[in-house]
Order: sequence, then structure tokens, then C-alpha cells
Amino acid sequence: MRIIAAGLLLTVLAAPAAAQFQDSAGNCFTGTGSFRLDIRECSIALADPALADASRASLRAMRGRAYMESGALDAAVADFDAALVLNPASAFALTERGRARHKAGDNEAALRDYDAALSLSPQYAIAMRNRGVAHLFTGRLEEAAADFDTAIAAVRYDPSSIALRGIVRYLQGDDARAAADISTTLEQSYPWPQGALWRYLAQRRSGMDGQADLRRYREEMKPGEWPIPLIKTFLGEQDTDAALAAARQAPAADRSRQILEAGFYLGERARLNGDVDTARKLLEAVIAEGPKDAVERAAAKHAISTLKR
Repeated sequence: MRIIAAGLLLTVLAAPAAAQFQDSAGNCFTGTGSFRLDIRECSIALADPALADASRASLRAMRGRAYMESGALDAAVADFDAALVLNPASAFALTERGRARHKAGDNEAALRDYDAALSLSPQYAIAMRNRGVAHLFTGRLEEAAADFDTAIAAVRYDPSSIALRGIVRYLQGDDARAAADISTTLEQSYPWPQGALWRYLAQRRSGMDGQADLRRYREEMKPGEWPIPLIKTFLGEQDTDAALAAARQAPAADRSRQILEAGFYLGERARLNGDVDTARKLLEAVIAEGPKDAVERAAAKHAISTLKR
């Protein structure tokens, strides 16, 4: 009787622990709204000694994503590596590791991961779009455009790929089609206020005025929202120094990216207006200091290559 009772006691004690593992696994997969909490929940779930390899691989990949989004890129890659040891056929883990490598600035390694993911799952639109981004960052514009075309064809609603294709077309000098792509994303209420600046630049270069669309977009924005200071400069309502000052006064969490964006868009405006020296100064600062995964940084590299000495 004592042996039976002890067995029952162990079963009762084990039940809450098993439930906690299951609850944490569910939170890991669905997300809590906080990457920090996601990491904790995934870690609790991974402590379950009864996990099968396939489940452990999926949890490591999900924790890797949370690490990546929180900025811990080395920890993210370590989790993706471990997930792929457990499940080498995980296109998801390969794609997410590619994103982590892209964020770290290693786009050639990212391309290898995306290629491997697509060899496993050729219709994986997210991997296709991400590969297009890596091609864009390495200056392979034709390959980037082809990947975005394929991603758009594969998914009925993919404003991200349409926006990115618009950027590539702008960099290729295909300004009318660039403006059309960017307009499509903005008309679909895609949350991309910087798109209004891309569209204006493409419209201006294609011979359109652009100011009416830019003014209309600003009227729909909330007061104080970024990038209103840049829009005001584009509309001739203030000078470049005022826009740059606004970026430098942004909250600490947003400051580096807003400074980068100010440098790029004002640099492109100077290039459009024929002020090569100002354009070079602003764009070179973007390349030197900008976040490695910012599309404006990749675009600035291309723009610099077109400037004449």
C-alpha cells in the first residue's frame, strides 16, 4: 500500500509540472506580446525532459525568434543552430536564422540560409521576400526584384513585398513604376509613413509634382508623428537643419533610426535638387552610422555610387 500511495503522490506532484510545461509551450508559440516574456516561457517549456526532438526544435526556433527581435542576435543564432541539429528540414528555422544574420549585417550568410529554406519549401513566400531583401542589401537589384515578384505572386496580400519592389524600382531608376508600387501600399493603409517620402522622390524624378500627395498624406498623420519634420522640409515649410535637429531630439529608443532616415531622405532630396556635395555628406553619414538592417542604409550605398565627383 505504501508503494502504491507513493506512486500516486508522484503522479499528483508531476501533474502541475506537466501542465506548466504545456502552458509555457503554448505561450512560446503564440507569443505574449513581450519578447522578454517569450524567452522566459520558451525556456520553461524547453526544460520539459519528456519533449520529443521535433517539439524541442520548434521551441528553440521560437525562442531564437524572440532573442532576435529583442536584439540578442548571437543567442538567436545559437538557438536556430540547435533547432536545425534537431530538425535539419526546418525551413522556418533556416529563414529565421537568415533574418538574424541579415540584422547582423551578414547578408551573404543570410542568402545561403534563404536558399536552403527555399530548396526545402520552394513556395515559402516569406523566405522568398527575405531573400529579396538580402539581394537588395548586397546590391543585386535584378535578383531582388525577381524575388519580390515571386513573393507577390504567391501571396494574395503582401504589401511588404510590393513596398520593397517599389524601392528596388526607384534604385533602378524605374520611377513611374516605383511610385505606382509605393502608392499601392499606402492606399492599402500599410503602416509605412516613410513610403510617402519614397513616393514623392519617385514622382519628382518621373516628372510629376508629388507635393499634393505628400501634403494629403501629412494631413492624415497625428501631430508630432515621425517623419512629419522631413515632410515639412520636402514641402518647403522649413529648412534641412530644422529637420535634422528634430531627428536628434527624438526619444532615445528612436533617435538612431530617425537620424539615419533624416540623413537618407534629405540626402536624396539634395541629390534630386542637384546639390551633390550636401547629398554626399548626408548619405556618407548614413552609411557610416546607420543600423545595419535599415533599408535606407542599403539605398544610401547605391545612391553614393551614382554621385559624380
